[in-house]
Amino acid sequence: MTNDIRSVVSRELEGEIPPSALTADGIVTAGRKRVLGRRLGIGGALVTGVAALAAGILVFQPATGGVATGASPEPSVSADAAPQVEEQPSFPLPDLDWNEGYSWTAASSGTGTPETEVLTDALWEWIAARGDVSLYRHDDAGDADVQITRDNLPPVGRSNVFLVGDAAGEPAAFSRPVYVFGDSSKRLRWVVDGVPDDSAIFLTLYPKDSYLQGAGSIDGVLPLKPDPRYLVAGCEDYRYDSQTHEGQLADFTCDERTGPGGERILTVECVLDADGDSTQKIVTALVYLPDGNAVVVNAEPIVGHQNTGTNPGQGTGQGTGPGPGLTADDMVDLALSMPPVIVK
Repeated sequence: MTNDIRSVVSRELEGEIPPSALTADGIVTAGRKRVLGRRLGIGGALVTGVAALAAGILVFQPATGGVATGASPEPSVSADAAPQVEEQPSFPLPDLDWNEGYSWTAASSGTGTPETEVLTDALWEWIAARGDVSLYRHDDAGDADVQITRDNLPPVGRSNVFLVGDAAGEPAAFSRPVYVFGDSSKRLRWVVDGVPDDSAIFLTLYPKDSYLQGAGSIDGVLPLKPDPRYLVAGCEDYRYDSQTHEGQLADFTCDERTGPGGERILTVECVLDADGDSTQKIVTALVYLPDGNAVVVNAEPIVGHQNTGTNPGQGTGQGTGPGPGLTADDMVDLALSMPPVIVK
């Protein structure tokens, strides 16, 4: 090996390759072919040595952020990876003897959550976009009603409702969360096209599997209290007993359609005491969402509501007017305007 070649190999491999046993005299004696072959062998050794040196660098590189020989690199996480989407939990109805007189407790005003805040914003956007709808809070003392703005709009709240039996002290058989907008005392009055509404409007979101789709009634019971497995009474006419009269007629008109996103939509109009002298109307719109939840908008008569003519938020008198100012189609539109949220 010449001194020039030896110095190159020594410098690259930092003295790790042992000296060659060949001498210059031996190379000359072996002839040109052997010289050429030996030179090619040395060249191969040089390449192999350099590769070994590079491998050695890789072996010791992990301390400075490199990859060790034989180690699999850690998979990188893309910054654009889609976040996991929360799924709507299921609240399946229990297996009960539904002839045992079960009923739901009333939902309270509830507490605020991020989901209910989203719904409150959407509700106000719907009211503001209409232009012909306004809300007032009725004052039972006779003072002027207070008009509702975004700042004093009662929020949608989360509440737990419980399924209870007739027996006193019996523990609840089931509970489900609901999101509710509406005033159980019915002091929140709607005005549509300048005409005070005769009904209290409620909006409720029910969670997946906590109800049966469609309508179901309990014979003899006021339609405001449907079969507890369903969210609305109907759709067959029947007679019921009220606090003052027996055998009053509940006259139902039901319609079903498909929404723009494939939602099943059911509207139910029920005329109470249809063949009597105190006719009232209940209107309910139900939208069954693809995620399994249901949005229900319903209008209940305001019974015993006096109209003095001085407060714009008061109704048309005694709760016996023609019914809610919002039509069934209005209520469907309101229900469809609610963004999808997790009910939990």
